[in-house]
Amino acid sequence: IFYSKYLNGTLISNAAAPVTSGNKIIGAVYIYDYEIEQARFITALQSDLTKVSVLIAVITAGLAFFFSKMLTDRIKSILKAIKNVRSGHYFYRASVKGKDELAELGNEFNTLVNRLQKTEDMRQRFVSDASHELKTPLAAIRLLTDSIVQNENMEKSTLREFIYDIGREAERLSRITEKLLDLTRIDNHATPV
Repeated sequence: IFYSKYLNGTLISNAAAPVTSGNKIIGAVYIYDYEIEQARFITALQSDLTKVSVLIAVITAGLAFFFSKMLTDRIKSILKAIKNVRSGHYFYRASVKGKDELAELGNEFNTLVNRLQKTEDMRQRFVSDASHELKTPLAAIRLLTDSIVQNENMEKSTLREFIYDIGREAERLSRITEKLLDLTRIDNHATPV
């Protein structure tokens, strides 16, 4: 039997071995060792291991903080871009660096915003063009009706011609409106890419 323990800066070892004669135990040899030099080595080893463990813990905590800050900053950057675009600033883009999933997410977001910007530009141009197209027949109708209202003694043939012109402009307005409705129907049935 052997056991050893470290106690108060000292390594104490005990060993016992039976003494036999034939198949019978007739005694025991007991060895006791009190070692200070090995105890100092163990104490120094424990101290070094504690220092190394603390150093590793500090480095690990520092690296964890650094990488988590870097990750949250990248996520905040994408969230900031989303909030800006949501409020109508289609020119805003997410700043992405790297080749990981967050960079891919940022690139996809920027691609989506590019498409939104193009759609918004087309919508504004469409509204401007449609507004211009609608103003022309409306202006003509207003001019013709004002002419009729202001001229009490208008000849019947001229009056008929003005009313005919009003009808033509109303028909033109109706065609433009139908085309606009057709365009919105096409836009609503368009399949996403």
